[in-house]
Amino acid sequence: MPKHLDPKKKKEALPLPLIFGAALLLVVAAIGMWAINNVETGAGQIGPRLAVNVERLDFGKQPFDKMVRAEFKITNVGDRRLTLDAKTPIRVVEGC
Repeated sequence: MPKHLDPKKKKEALPLPLIFGAALLLVVAAIGMWAINNVETGAGQIGPRLAVNVERLDFGKQPFDKMVRAEFKITNVGDRRLTLDAKTPIRVVEGC
């Protein structure tokens, strides 16, 4: 009977340094992934953040084809640059 199939042969345990090395490698990899994620998202930084000075605009019931107008102030309260595409008009339709 081949040695690797002999039921009487005691299985060799993994060497302790190999187990600790693998565990240490997993911990280092997890810390590295966490650090990379925090650098990419700018942990501790807010990023661009839009704030509007009114929470809600209520015009009551208006016909769909009637134009209404509202004025509000938009500011960037974040710590990074906020850019808006001025080429794309903002439209609000009934029900929004």
